[in-house]
Amino acid sequence: MQMDRWLFIGAISVGCRRLKMRISSLPRVDISFAYAGADGADIDAFVAAGCRGIVLAAMAPGTCAPAQLEALGRAACKGVMVIFSTRAGCGRVLDHAVLQERGFIPADNLTPQKARILLMLAIASGLSREQIGEQFRLR
Repeated sequence: MQMDRWLFIGAISVGCRRLKMRISSLPRVDISFAYAGADGADIDAFVAAGCRGIVLAAMAPGTCAPAQLEALGRAACKGVMVIFSTRAGCGRVLDHAVLQERGFIPADNLTPQKARILLMLAIASGLSREQIGEQFRLR
């Protein structure tokens, strides 16, 4: 008996329809934690390792160290999707000028781990940057 080599992962909503996906592998998406004095070396290493997305577990209310912000900007210029989540126990990261200016996407109320999974599925399904942004606004 031959096994199906594709793995059913889940469904993503796009507009009014849900996309069912069959994907054989998921893209690399890393999580970086923000803290005072963070230099962004981890972000540069993630990009060098071939990540397709980075979720920042930001300090409340969606901020990070200046050097980390610069590293995220460099990553975004190389085509890496950047999502801002929060490392706080609860709360939301809303769209604000710093994120909008750089093309970063707020994760709203998703934890970094949940934001990572959603980003992996969105990238694997071939969604555009705008459609990925919609996914995070739907939560």
